[in-house]
Amino acid sequence: MDDVTDLAVSQGGYVTRAQLLSLGSSDFGIAKAVQSDFLRKVRHGTYAPAATYDRLDAEAKFRVKVRSVLDKLGPDYVGSHRSSSAVHRFGTFRVSNDEVDVTRRDGTRGRVEAGIRFHHGTVRDEDVMMVDGMQVTEPVRASIETTTLPGLRRDLEAGVVLLSEGMRHSGARREEVAALLNGRFASWPSTSVARTAITIADGRCETVGESRSLYLFHRHNVPMPELQVWIRLPDGTLARVDFLWLLHRTFGEFDGAVKYAARADEPRGVLYEEKLREDALRNYDLGGARWGWAALGRAQSLSTARQIMATLDRSVRLYGRSRIEIPIVDPPVLGGTVTPAETVAAARRLESITTG
Repeated sequence: MDDVTDLAVSQGGYVTRAQLLSLGSSDFGIAKAVQSDFLRKVRHGTYAPAATYDRLDAEAKFRVKVRSVLDKLGPDYVGSHRSSSAVHRFGTFRVSNDEVDVTRRDGTRGRVEAGIRFHHGTVRDEDVMMVDGMQVTEPVRASIETTTLPGLRRDLEAGVVLLSEGMRHSGARREEVAALLNGRFASWPSTSVARTAITIADGRCETVGESRSLYLFHRHNVPMPELQVWIRLPDGTLARVDFLWLLHRTFGEFDGAVKYAARADEPRGVLYEEKLREDALRNYDLGGARWGWAALGRAQSLSTARQIMATLDRSVRLYGRSRIEIPIVDPPVLGGTVTPAETVAAARRLESITTG
């Protein structure tokens, strides 16, 4: 069965029934292979070797399914909506991968097939790109398309996550996305969530949790902070916080972790003691708030918002008259001294950030 595995690997993780038959198997043999846990059924007429397929997470398995569908349908179709979002590796929230979304490029309706949701609409050349060998809609369009799916078209929180991901992956600005919604996509149905979400979403969000935090701020009237702010510490290192309420002298962290980078004149990847970094931020008369995934849930979000507001108010009382300057470093100033990979490598989790 090595030839089956090799074939699957060569074409993105799957084999078809026709290919298995050409390799000498039979329908009975295929069924036997599934029962004996050698093969996994990806979709109708499509299988994957369990040895490779089982190592994939749910999103990667869905991408295998998307690839198999696009390969079957050919170049007249593009992966769209949730299919494109998955191929772009969006972080998503409440998006169900129970169907593969495709759109016919010539704007006509496609055929109906189980497990595939066919869409029709105008698809321009500039709307399409190749990602990992798959023809899909570009990130901004993919994010807007996905918000129109049943189950998501009234979910503002999921919309904020999707629009943030679309901007993050494309580099598009909020104004550009809003222009598309009010221009080319103005006649699209079910875009009301996207129109509201774009006023909240931010391409600087790096995780689903950060995007959901923006929704929490909006829902509970927490002042909107600046995102991904770099602060130069006294020893020359750079600390990046997820959120900064400058007027309230408070930083916020979705996961409780402040990110650090070494000085440009020191070896890359140098790690610094957490406590020193925490003290350095405190020395700038800054309060801190942190929250996790559970704190963003519907049952906890109001309480979380109140805690954040209490931290902002307390910081204003304690540090509102402070004359200590917070040395914020603009991203362009960083130049080539800090890369995302190095930032991750140099990150240290802060276990004891206080709320004041």
